[in-house]
This record gives sequence, C-alpha cells and structure tokens, in this order.
Amino acid sequence: MLEGLSQHCAQALATHGCASVSVAVAHRDRVVFAEAYGLADVARGVAATPETVYSIASVTKPITATAVCVAADRGLLNLDDPVEKYLSGFRLPRYRDYSEPTLRQVLQHRAGFGGHYDFAYAGSPAIRHGVEHYSTLYREPGSRFEYSNLGYGVLDAVLEKATGRTAADFTAEQVFAPLGLTGCRIGPSYEGDRPRASRYSADGRPYPDYDTTHRGASLGWASASDLAMFGLLQ
Repeated sequence: MLEGLSQHCAQALATHGCASVSVAVAHRDRVVFAEAYGLADVARGVAATPETVYSIASVTKPITATAVCVAADRGLLNLDDPVEKYLSGFRLPRYRDYSEPTLRQVLQHRAGFGGHYDFAYAGSPAIRHGVEHYSTLYREPGSRFEYSNLGYGVLDAVLEKATGRTAADFTAEQVFAPLGLTGCRIGPSYEGDRPRASRYSADGRPYPDYDTTHRGASLGWASASDLAMFGLLQ
C-alpha cells in the first residue's frame, strides 16, 4: 500500500512548492510507518524528520473537543449546560432575544456565533480583548451550522473555569499524557524538545509565530505520528 509513497511526496513537494511533508500511518495500537520529506527550515537547510512537530491549525479543534468531553466525563462540566454558566456571570451579547447556547452546540459549531479570526503576530501589538469581547450571537442557537473559531475560543474559557487549569495545561495532562502524545502542545509557539517545522506562506515566505483569542481552535502543535495515534486512540 505504501509503495511509491516517497516518489509521490517528492513530486508533490516539487509541484506545489512546499517546504516539507510528514506522513504517518497507525494501525491497531502503533505507528507502522513514519517518514518526512523536504526541509523543516529552508533557510538553514534543516531536513524534516518523523519527529518534526508542525503547527496543525484547525486540527486543534478535535483535540479541544476531546478535552471538553474528558472534563464532562470527570463531572467537571455538563455538555448540555448553557455556556454562560461557565463564563463568570458574563452574558453573551445577542442581536435578538436568543436562547442560551449549550456547550454541546458550541462543540458542533451550532451555537449561533459568526465567523471570527484574530491573529497577533510576533512584533505586532498584543491582543487587547478576551474572547468574550467578540462572542456575539448572530442567530438562534441550534438553528444552523456555521464553522466557528470563536466557539472554540469560548471553550478554552469554559475549560479554564470548570477545571481551574488553563485549557492548554488541562489538555496536556488529560488528553496528551494518557495517550502518550509526548510531542503535542497547544500555544502560540512550540515549547518542547522536538524539532519544529517553520511556517511558510503559499509563496514560500516564512512567517512568525502568532497568538489569538481562539487557541483551542488554531494553536496546536504535533508530529504526524502523534496525530495518527490521536486519531486511532481517542
């Protein structure tokens, strides 16, 4: 099944101008194939390896969703509770007299939030507001699906309130550690002992680390092997 994969990856890198690609295959309870191709850092000529950690962007969302469900299993929150129960008395702004969205609806991108993206890059002004500043309900919760980074930022705040830990720390302790995902982190930059791949724009320009109010939506880091095992085991 994996015959010709190396040639395919090399051709894909050349065709699309990508710096590197990392591939892992997990079967039953272990990784059975892991390989990386290209350069993790083009300027320094550093090759990507199977241990290289990448920014995983929105693949962070299922990890955050798992952490929320673990907290529910521990009795720290209830998925059918209204979100505002966990936001220290804060009431979400509404355009109309909408009902309170539940945590389950936020997980499903059905809470009524609109689109929201905010990124503060290294060297730019810091983010001035918390996620609650942006979390206006635009429609009745449960009425339709709309993909929402904002909702997963709200889940970060909920996890912190319900567990007494930052969302990143709770996820590390209750999701990554039990699954043995030693290279995984959530945060604006990778803080760990694995090599990390630089980020590049579509035209090959490197760009710096960034922070955001929706870390649980966007700021995960993982190797391909760790992601394969997360999908297999969680």
